Amino acid sequence: MSRTVALAALALAGVAAAAPSKPMPPTQAVKSLSQAGLKWETDPESKVSIAVVTGNPKTGAYEAFLKFPSGMSIPLHWHSFSNTGVGVSGKLVIDAQGQGKIEMGPGDWGFIPARVKHTTACTVGADCVIYARQPGKDDIHFDGPGGKDPPRK
Repeated sequence: MSRTVALAALALAGVAAAAPSKPMPPTQAVKSLSQAGLKWETDPESKVSIAVVTGNPKTGAYEAFLKFPSGMSIPLHWHSFSNTGVGVSGKLVIDAQGQGKIEMGPGDWGFIPARVKHTTACTVGADCVIYARQPGKDDIHFDGPGGKDPPRK
């Protein structure tokens, strides 16, 4: 699996320039992070887990692995910043309003522009893991009844 993680990171690096996003801070250091070195945190409400690689999703730009439990779905929502990702495991299904569904499996690249309403689901059978990059802090705005967002952490 660590080879898959490395390939996903390389694939993302090769296509990141095509997607409009804020670059990560420059560095001269070669870096690596083993899968065993990932520190996963699970949101108790959504059950989605995150392992931050660089940056801080609470305050600004970041890169991270996200894990969605098998069979889970997130209702219609949007984010303030564009999201770029590469599938690592499982099959994530993203249904953007008016644009149809896309599926992201291992090695697949995806991009969701800022403020595009969409649903996200992980198919049954395996957890879905993606390597994600976002140029600003993490947020989620639900398009539910009354226009109110459900409580977050």
